[in-house]
Amino acid sequence: MLNPISTAGLIASCEDAWFGWPCDEQLEQLRLDFAEATDSAWQKELADAIQERALEVGTHGYVGQWYRPIAHRDNVEGLLHAAVPVFWNVSKIE
Repeated sequence: MLNPISTAGLIASCEDAWFGWPCDEQLEQLRLDFAEATDSAWQKELADAIQERALEVGTHGYVGQWYRPIAHRDNVEGLLHAAVPVFWNVSKIE
């Protein structure tokens, strides 16, 4: 999740959040501060605080991250490395 503003799972605004999600004014204030911040260093600090608070109130359970290994022959070009396999733009070098 790259942006705490557009991540629906971080919304903790009581009735406006998903059903069963927490109601947490501190998390909502951090998200608002992030949206209004103009300095990227300050946004980074706020993003860290948002992640910490989200784990405290239980919006997410962090289980790690992964990378999908991919293999292809040397005579293939245009392969796009993405989170999911995509096969457009691929061609075989003769």
